[in-house]
Amino acid sequence: MYQFEAHEAINAVARETLLVAKEIAEADGFELIHALVDSLYVCKEGATREDYDRLSQKIENRTRLPLAIESVYRYVVFLPSKQYADVPVPNRFFAVGEDGELKIRGLECRRHDTPPLLGRMQHEVLAILVEAHNYDSYLEKLETARGVFAKYEDRLANGEVDIRELVVSKRITREPRDYQKAGVTAIAAQQLFGSGVKLRPGQNIGSDTTARNTPQCCTKHLNRLCCAFQSVRNPFFSATLFPRMTRSVFPCSPP
Repeated sequence: MYQFEAHEAINAVARETLLVAKEIAEADGFELIHALVDSLYVCKEGATREDYDRLSQKIENRTRLPLAIESVYRYVVFLPSKQYADVPVPNRFFAVGEDGELKIRGLECRRHDTPPLLGRMQHEVLAILVEAHNYDSYLEKLETARGVFAKYEDRLANGEVDIRELVVSKRITREPRDYQKAGVTAIAAQQLFGSGVKLRPGQNIGSDTTARNTPQCCTKHLNRLCCAFQSVRNPFFSATLFPRMTRSVFPCSPP
């Protein structure tokens, strides 16, 4: 049974705890980059792993909550909001650890409904960006990544992409006959059902709503590809090695 008062009390304690952790970090010279529910992202020029361990212990002693350092990142890139291009958001980012391990949140390649072609392009681009160790090398890697995007763009424009690489996967939430509105997912599910395919809620089905080898098909998929590339090429930096940036690395217009 849901209790609104209990929910409010939990949130109040959580906010107060985050504020306490923020004050402790800033008092030790750290900059708070991002805080969300159960995590803090902080940075300090010249800080070592031991410095972060000491900070974690201070916060744990003060709040009486167990803390653990998940990773010390070489850099973190928070990506722009889809509604406001000049505002970075905390739930869309990628980060590179000291060991080169990549952490991704909110990008197209993490979504189950992203066509395989787009997801593969993003992964190839990110694999290049992971190699950067400072601001200048990051910009060089972005130029290399642009070449990867151009390769995929040419393949798509020239009709050299298998249709299966453009399929969008959607999860059905009900029985095919129970859909009331004729959305893309409903139509695809009902067509499969009519062909004798047994479907259950929770299953994924694939569809491509554009006619093959038409200008509309090419334009639609090129726009998707461009958006997937722009997601990782227009970052805002927050890291000890990179200076802060208040604008995108590249202009916002499509390449």
